[in-house]
Amino acid sequence: RMLTALPHELPPGFTAPCKTSLIEEDLRHFGVSVQELRLVPRCEEIPAFPGTPEALGGLYVFEGASLGGQIIVRALNKSLGLGGGQGARFL
Repeated sequence: RMLTALPHELPPGFTAPCKTSLIEEDLRHFGVSVQELRLVPRCEEIPAFPGTPEALGGLYVFEGASLGGQIIVRALNKSLGLGGGQGARFL
């Protein structure tokens, strides 16, 4: 939805990441039931981005968070043994 604020067509193959399923898999790994997942509050509406600079800024923040997550997952793997398939897919 953030990309709808961009006035121009995006380059072929460019997609905004959707990581909802990854965090759900992580929560299931730690014992959260499907029923409990259904009760987790969802962000129903992403704030509007009035123009291209704001939308690109939002993408920048999301991408930065993803890159930071890669550093965090290395530390979690080293200290707790958590990796991509063991409760750290979202990161």
